[in-house]
Amino acid sequence: MDVYCRHHPISGIRKMLDAFHIKRARDLRRIPSKSRVLITGLLIFFHTPPTRSGKRVIFATLEDETGLFDLVILPHVQSRWARVIYESEILTISGILKREGFKGLSISITVERVIEKLSGSLEELMRKGAVFPRLKGH
Repeated sequence: MDVYCRHHPISGIRKMLDAFHIKRARDLRRIPSKSRVLITGLLIFFHTPPTRSGKRVIFATLEDETGLFDLVILPHVQSRWARVIYESEILTISGILKREGFKGLSISITVERVIEKLSGSLEELMRKGAVFPRLKGH
């Protein structure tokens, strides 16, 4: 198990993420509901509770250097990107921001797609970060 004592793992690839205009968790508080966002985080937790419909919905919590954020991953997204979702240490996703509750402080993102070139192991992404200008057309 890797332990990061001085910096959050995402901070090691932040320059690359900034080049793709990827938001930070703290930015989500200022973005209106129903906006499309692009965000990257270290996978912290998966939860797949039973649903009345019997369809599997994945709820995931990710973390970047500024905080935590929650994802809702519906079956049609899982069918296309399940391998990447379950095997990645770091996920980059595009999705729709949803704000609810008192002053819109409850925030989640419904995933529309996984950006595979910016997802995977931290080590792999750090190698890509050294050559990020070649990662066009995510």
